Amino acid sequence: MVKNRGMKAISLNVWWGRVNPAILEFVERLGREVDAFCFQEMMRDTGDHEFDPVFDPNEIRDTVAVFSELLPDFEHRFSNFYGNDYGVATFVRRSIGIRSHFERPIYLDDPRIRLPKGDEGAHCRKVLVTTLGNGVHLANLHGMWIRNFWKGDHADRIKQSEKIVSAVNALEGPKILMGDFNLDPHTQSYAIIKDAGFECMVERYGITDTRTPLYEKTYSRFADYALVTPDVRVRDFRVLPDVVSDHAALFLEIEA
Repeated sequence: MVKNRGMKAISLNVWWGRVNPAILEFVERLGREVDAFCFQEMMRDTGDHEFDPVFDPNEIRDTVAVFSELLPDFEHRFSNFYGNDYGVATFVRRSIGIRSHFERPIYLDDPRIRLPKGDEGAHCRKVLVTTLGNGVHLANLHGMWIRNFWKGDHADRIKQSEKIVSAVNALEGPKILMGDFNLDPHTQSYAIIKDAGFECMVERYGITDTRTPLYEKTYSRFADYALVTPDVRVRDFRVLPDVVSDHAALFLEIEA
């Protein structure tokens, strides 16, 4: 079993921080009790705006910098998808620490490939895997979005799932995979990941919706998941009620 004092983690697609200032209060408040955050749709203002998803004046240009100020007791790792300024970020409490990390391309890892305008960040994806000081491997995932396919199966998603499994299962020890998978739970793409030695907390706890009222579609109410290997003992798992994005935040607590 996991040999540590216990750990609380949150996964949240921050929707570019457009639910502002509520998301800032949420991050600061939860940062007082949570040990790790897996954030998706994060922005880092490097001046390289090759991919610029700003659609709303409330969006935060540099969520990485802003969240770093709100979480002074955390260190972080950022993985860019397209250009240098859009991707995922994992924040870990310094008392736990980060032993190592790596990022693995899971689709379109050739920078010479040019995608149609508006689809760039949707397809250029990586999984960010952070090995924590307590020995847990924490994988932060934002799965690809495919125009007109919503969250259903697609040949590219099958390939993506196979690469995710290859990257994460190459590691020895307890593993947690959290994030916005952009997949429905009945798809083969999702099954490939789950059946590679993981248990899904969304299924175990009977969760029926991982979106908030800000997500206006009435179908496809799943997107976000937390999966663990059998050597991770789960104490609690919840979808938090806070409306700080069109995605709900997932809360996971594990114990020794």
